[in-house]
Amino acid sequence: MQEVGEMGDAKGRVLVIDDDPDFVDILKIILEKDGYEIEVASDPQSGFQKAVDTKPNIILLDVMFYAETLGFEYCRRFKNGADTKDIPVIMITSVGDVYGVDFWPADPDMLPADDYIAKPVNKTDLLDRVDRLIKRASGEK
Repeated sequence: MQEVGEMGDAKGRVLVIDDDPDFVDILKIILEKDGYEIEVASDPQSGFQKAVDTKPNIILLDVMFYAETLGFEYCRRFKNGADTKDIPVIMITSVGDVYGVDFWPADPDMLPADDYIAKPVNKTDLLDRVDRLIKRASGEK
C-alpha cells in the first residue's frame, strides 16, 4: 500500500465523500481530466474506512449528509485518526451560502479542515487548491 504523498502515475489520489451523485460526477470529470485518480464514498462512514484503507492524498468532504452536518464530525475524526491525520481535508459545501453561516476560517478545534470551497465549485479554484494542499502535504514547495 502506498503512503500518503506517493502518487504513481497519477497526480494524486482524491477521495470524494459526498451523497450527491451529480456533484460527484462533476468532480470526477474535473479531477480525472487533470490527471487525478478518484475514489468515491457516498457517506462519511464508508469514506472514513476508504481513507484508512487507501490512504488518499486529499479528501474532499461535504458537510450535509441525511439532513445532518456529519461532515463536521468526520472532519474531526479524519484529523484525529492515527491513519488519516496527515491527509488534507477540503470541505466542499453550500451550507454557508444557503443558511447564511460564515464558518470559514473556523476554529481548528471545531473544524480542522485544511480548506473550504463553496458550491458550486470553480474548476480552476478547485484544481489550484487540491494541487497546493497535496504538494504541501508531501513536502513539495
